[in-house]
Amino acid sequence: MTLEEKVKELYNELKPKCQTEGLNLNWEIHKALRRFRKEHPDLDDLWAREAEGL
Repeated sequence: MTLEEKVKELYNELKPKCQTEGLNLNWEIHKALRRFRKEHPDLDDLWAREAEGL
């Protein structure tokens, strides 16, 4: 899974909740990504290498 795929997944997952509860979607995605990266350090390293290549 790439970082872009994960962001899209989180966007689709969190958008209805944020609209209903009046939350900031970008902030909620940011928080969810931070949690995910801590739980999956192998993907965090991969995503860091991907970002260097941009």
